[in-house]
Amino acid sequence: MAIGCLIALLAPMFLYVAGSFAIWSITSFDNLTYARTFFSRRVQIEEVIASKRWHDGGFGCTYAAVVFTEETAKKIRTSGPDALFSKPDRSKANSAAYWDGEWRPTPMPDDSRLKAMFDNCLHEINPDYTKVIQGMFNEHGSYYSTSRTRVGVISEKTRIAIVLRFGD
Repeated sequence: MAIGCLIALLAPMFLYVAGSFAIWSITSFDNLTYARTFFSRRVQIEEVIASKRWHDGGFGCTYAAVVFTEETAKKIRTSGPDALFSKPDRSKANSAAYWDGEWRPTPMPDDSRLKAMFDNCLHEINPDYTKVIQGMFNEHGSYYSTSRTRVGVISEKTRIAIVLRFGD
């Protein structure tokens, strides 16, 4: 009888904890693969710098950053980033992976919303690349695009592409 009561009391807690681990492992894997998934249709990836698709509730950062190949850099030199980033087809299942902003040459204008996004998110990215990425935003030679919720920068010179989002 006592064992039956103990099982009845502990079973819901066990299922709750087990479910938490399953969700944690799925989102952790999704975080690791996000950058490669997001950019794989656009650029030939040489290295993933940073990848985070989900954050822990409230406001937080999501991002994808990659180093791309010289072949991709040549496409940007000759055709610009529009050749790599297509407009979204909202009827497709993964339309969020498409880019819907207009690409402009850097440097980016002073914008408190964008500055807050960088201040809140760049510290999470590999410190070896933080200064390079800040330079991409602030110096000539890259392209940036903003939408309502995210900003992207791509640079033929550094061969880095990054998309950042700060929100809930």
